[in-house]
Amino acid sequence: MKQLRAWFWQLSHQPGLCFWAVFLLWETFGVGLALIPHVSIPVVADDLALLLLALALAACLEAAPAAVRLAGLTVLGVALGFFNLANALFYEFFHTFLNLDTYRTADQAQGASRSIAALLNGKVLLLNVLVPLVLLGAAVWLARGRARRVPRWVALGCVPALALLGIGSYTRHTGFLAVENNPVLHVGRQWLHQMELRHDSDGEMRRSEILNALAETYNLPPESQYLSGTHAAFPLEKLPAQVSRPAKPLNVVVVLMESFRLRESGIGTGHAVIAPHLDALASEGMFFPHFYADGHQTVRGELATLCSVLPNYSGGQVYSTFPQLSLPCLPQILHDAGYQTHWFSAYMSSFGGKGTFLRNHGVQFVHDGPTMNGRKLKHPKLGWGPADEDTAEYVIETLAKAKGPFFAEWMTLSNHHPFDAPFDIPTPPQIEASREPVEFRNYQKGLHYTDHAVNHFIELARTQPWFKDTVFVFLGDHGTWLFPMIQESLTPAEKIEAYFRVPFIIWSPGHVAPKRSEVVASQIDVAPTLLDLLGISAPNAFEGTSLLAAVPPENRFAVMGDENVWSIRQGDDYCYAMGQKCFQSMAPYCPAGFEAKPAGHGCFSYDHDLLDLEASRKSLQLLDEPASARLLARGKRLVDGNKYLLWHDGFFPRPMASNEK
Repeated sequence: MKQLRAWFWQLSHQPGLCFWAVFLLWETFGVGLALIPHVSIPVVADDLALLLLALALAACLEAAPAAVRLAGLTVLGVALGFFNLANALFYEFFHTFLNLDTYRTADQAQGASRSIAALLNGKVLLLNVLVPLVLLGAAVWLARGRARRVPRWVALGCVPALALLGIGSYTRHTGFLAVENNPVLHVGRQWLHQMELRHDSDGEMRRSEILNALAETYNLPPESQYLSGTHAAFPLEKLPAQVSRPAKPLNVVVVLMESFRLRESGIGTGHAVIAPHLDALASEGMFFPHFYADGHQTVRGELATLCSVLPNYSGGQVYSTFPQLSLPCLPQILHDAGYQTHWFSAYMSSFGGKGTFLRNHGVQFVHDGPTMNGRKLKHPKLGWGPADEDTAEYVIETLAKAKGPFFAEWMTLSNHHPFDAPFDIPTPPQIEASREPVEFRNYQKGLHYTDHAVNHFIELARTQPWFKDTVFVFLGDHGTWLFPMIQESLTPAEKIEAYFRVPFIIWSPGHVAPKRSEVVASQIDVAPTLLDLLGISAPNAFEGTSLLAAVPPENRFAVMGDENVWSIRQGDDYCYAMGQKCFQSMAPYCPAGFEAKPAGHGCFSYDHDLLDLEASRKSLQLLDEPASARLLARGKRLVDGNKYLLWHDGFFPRPMASNEK
């Protein structure tokens, strides 16, 4: 206690350090509580550890010349403040923390300026800009003067900091919880984990583990069609028992719809108001109502859709981080089968590294916003670029000139955050009369416009000679963290379900019979399903399985997640990253006498639709420990194996870049 009083006495006689301490308190506890108003032992230990380390570093600067001291404090303070501001905006949009590899996408900030501006509300500006600037300015101003001797407590202060880091690590749950992590130290832990992955000396053992658990981890195709696990160094490699090509190949058009969730659209009900045209297509084609986006961003959902590989959970975007990945994706496979391949977007193909990755993986012709420059537009630009109706017309005109069978992907764009585009079509009366917040109603208007643009595209396609020999695929790329306020508040499980659940329709009159399939599926199942439908077999490293294959419904799974955490559903069993295992006041309910402790995942079984808020939750039951452990183990194998193969380019034994052929 005497020593502690001495430390405080020394600190009180150095006003610069005092204000630096106040600044650090704000940038740890203050900003943290403003972001997530919850206190736990791990996050308190994390915050204290960072505070002590930063305070010790500032005290060391006391021995430096004034110019060095002031520059050091300014740089450290601005870096910490800017990181916390960026993290607050990121959390506001994605409800997860920044990732270590986010810096790779720094060039996207300008493109996302409208979304960033929409997130810069008064609360964020006050808590993350004004207050930190005042405190930091005072700390730097008061730190002027001559160099001083470094206090003895600096070296001793690092000891409790390290101890606190140990306490935080020991008490932290194995699943990621934002409430148990200081954002700065979270990035540091990710760096350590990446170093461990990069310098893994047991690579042969890791690949062997993946290989030996293939049948338990993935839904493998029948041995009569593909030989799986034949290459020890590339455990996911699948070789067709017999290469096949259709006598008359069908064209393929994939429409990846921006921020398009299933819940609000009404698709599959037969009386949709917001998306009546897609609802009609779902009734005329194959519709999968229990279909999930595997990631929370377009580049992650598109990767899963085209390449049948999970996004890099707890890592950066694959497009930017691994642009040369040796992975056979759908465009490359179809190009090898004689298809001409196209990609369309009204925004820049350089955004998120899309253009580079896609060209390396089979896309011959990349058409983006700059490609459309100079083109006379019939409609005002909406949000990030030309209206979807104008882009649809450009797609049709381009495909009219395509040679041979073609593959095309069109990414819609008009329904993009901040969801404030002035759509020039009538708004459904139900949206106008709604008492929901304006942001949510604008999102519904964007869904309605997307449906309108898709219908415009289909009507134009009907006039083309290639229409009758084309398979059309419609699916959402990801959800958005906007939920209705008037209806009953959604539970954490229902929010995860609503966020990741997206429509998936395969429509081709004369080639695809109407069917509604209730099986669980996700974006990684799209590529194998399309190849199966087209009658094309080819070497691949798909993590998904054809939805036409005879896989028991109870064994089909979907993995979904964001920068830092993942969830899994298998049949009627769920392990969702809810932050708690169970709840006292909402489903899944805790058993009598069971304390609702924090946990990374809550595992439960439910034989109804989680999106149906009218359905009783009485049949929703917690999974027992063995069942929970089995499902979580499968999810962990999927995520960890995928991550390892990404870092070590271990999917396929040869590069798949088009420019190398």
